[in-house]
Amino acid sequence: MLPPKIAETFGYMTIGALLVYPFLALNLRVASRFGFIDWPKSRGVSQEQIPIIGYGLVAFVLSVMALSAYYYDFSPWVLLTAGLVALMGHLDDRRPLPALEKLVWQVLCVLVVLYFDPNVRSSIGDKYGTLGFVMAGGGIIALVNAINFIDGIDGLAGTVIMMSALGLSALSFGSGSHYSYFMIATLIVGAVIPFLYMNIAKRKGFLGNVGSYFFGYSLAVMHLSIPMNATDPMARLCINALCFLIPLADSTTVMISRLLSVRSPFEGDKGHLHHRLVQASLPLRVILFNFGLIAFTGISIAYLLNEKTGMHYSRLPIVICAAYIGIISLLISMIEMSSKRRLKSYFLRMDAGEPVYFMKYKIQTRNGTPVSNVMMRRLEAKISTEIRVYDVCFVHGADELFVVLNAMGEPIRAIANRIEPIFQHERLDATLVLDKGEYLKLSYLEKNPTLQLKA
Repeated sequence: MLPPKIAETFGYMTIGALLVYPFLALNLRVASRFGFIDWPKSRGVSQEQIPIIGYGLVAFVLSVMALSAYYYDFSPWVLLTAGLVALMGHLDDRRPLPALEKLVWQVLCVLVVLYFDPNVRSSIGDKYGTLGFVMAGGGIIALVNAINFIDGIDGLAGTVIMMSALGLSALSFGSGSHYSYFMIATLIVGAVIPFLYMNIAKRKGFLGNVGSYFFGYSLAVMHLSIPMNATDPMARLCINALCFLIPLADSTTVMISRLLSVRSPFEGDKGHLHHRLVQASLPLRVILFNFGLIAFTGISIAYLLNEKTGMHYSRLPIVICAAYIGIISLLISMIEMSSKRRLKSYFLRMDAGEPVYFMKYKIQTRNGTPVSNVMMRRLEAKISTEIRVYDVCFVHGADELFVVLNAMGEPIRAIANRIEPIFQHERLDATLVLDKGEYLKLSYLEKNPTLQLKA
């Protein structure tokens, strides 16, 4: 027989899975009528209209939060600000909002919850002072956007949310004074399971910005509402960060990659984790299993560090660093597998006689000096943002760029028109040497190099 607390945990998970289903079903039914649709985008992954069923998840959790605020000790300030963040996500789904506008929206919500929420104030502000407040605010905003960034392939964001909620449930497991946070976290774990089934197995709905922003914010704030024994704010935040390893590692690697190519760390590109995974053509089950295993390991370490008495918390950043190194190593190996699989897939298509569409650009500076390698890599990253995730842009030689297209989803000229402003912005001259080309077979092109253009 299971211990009472474990049985209670599984009971809440089951209740969450059962109660959320009507919300998801209603969301799916009214999605088309109210415009809750993720439309195909020229640079997106999906090529068809998919309902956004994150509204059902958000409505369910907001209802639970409202009841918990009325009957338990759950803070109404979390409920209010989480609802405002969900509204921001809804508006962003309908019409993409400017990044600065979303940042201001998030900062205002974070300031409100840090100042007025008694649970956050007692566990962060009263214990760690102003430094704790500043670090906590930055951590919330970082997590909100990190979880939104990884929402790109089926099941990834849902898995991260489920595991982060499981981490919150574990950290609040023995906190009798914050029972509502344990209950809500465990209900979220159960509620995400039917969503993942509809998202992965049935492919009937996406989480949407409304869901990713809402859960990123809610889980971050609830994590900071739980009291811990850490003696300094850095150690405290590191424990919570172990429950969010995947999105934080993704954001870290992307920021470093952008800085190394002399670009703004806030500039969009196709370097995020889900972009790499789509290009890798790895089985979805393998991806989700490995990331679930990584997340569970992080949760286990966080739980042990929080529970163990006499732990030297000053050493915790070393543990976090080691975890990041492990995740980055995994990402590097997956990217390496991605490159090999993509090259192999193009050769297999050519051997089968199927077309592979491409464009070839000759790049030169306006004053005749050689184009630097850093600039070529920068162009490669920028052009990747203007093509589909399934397509590839790569540097060939010192002054050539290839754009290889998986399919002709739109005219090549339309793609070229989106790419040309990049060269103008960088003050470079680019000549489109080949367009409307088809690689029919590698040996055929080698024997007939003058026939690379096809009308």
